[in-house]
Amino acid sequence: MGAISDAFDRKLPIGWEFTISNEVYADLTGQDYEGIGVPVDLELDYASDRQTFFNAVAKNLEDDKAQIIGLAEAVK
Repeated sequence: MGAISDAFDRKLPIGWEFTISNEVYADLTGQDYEGIGVPVDLELDYASDRQTFFNAVAKNLEDDKAQIIGLAEAVK
């Protein structure tokens, strides 16, 4: 989702708190991936909602394992 660097947290004297990106992740050409994310070679279709994702994994561990192994074999 593009948020890959560590957050730099600070609190201002007036009580406000903020975070900023603390690192730069780039490839050998200088392309910065912060905010856009690292492009993938293989896209997996899974729920982006954390709870829905974990529930699906917990319910179908064997099916998920077989799918992952099949995908890994396909990229060899």
